[in-house]
Amino acid sequence: MPLSQASSDIRQIKDLLEIFFSCAKPLLGEIQFIITEPMNADIFPDELGKMGDNRNGVYLISSKNDHQIIYVGISTDIPGRIYEHIGAGCTWSKSGNIAYFPNCALAEGRHWLDPKIQQILYKAEWCVTAVFLTPVKVSRLIESLLIYMCEPEINVQRK
Repeated sequence: MPLSQASSDIRQIKDLLEIFFSCAKPLLGEIQFIITEPMNADIFPDELGKMGDNRNGVYLISSKNDHQIIYVGISTDIPGRIYEHIGAGCTWSKSGNIAYFPNCALAEGRHWLDPKIQQILYKAEWCVTAVFLTPVKVSRLIESLLIYMCEPEINVQRK
């Protein structure tokens, strides 16, 4: 789902979720959700304040350059899961350093991934947007819905 701006991408997803939740209310009950602003991976520790006290839900990883959603995930500890994706031995964009994630778990072992996507992951040229849901049990449903809607490169192996 490449869009011209990350903010319009997030607004579009929020609008679609609001429509879905209003239609599904008789079946699922009242669902509340919060969507964060995109958090830059290269300075992720500094971006954690955007999450507040929330930890459970779905998250989207998108390219900084074209805002294409490249991965949709789910976790009961989104910050911890992002650190797992980043991997050990990383450098952050601080004090003149350039961020680099040499052991990025999202790229490793996925030989079928477009080399451009692998470079985006290794070079920390991506953002994370979290979708916090109440009740938490709807997270799996929303993860599947977002994968279906967005067809992210990592979730949907292309042939």
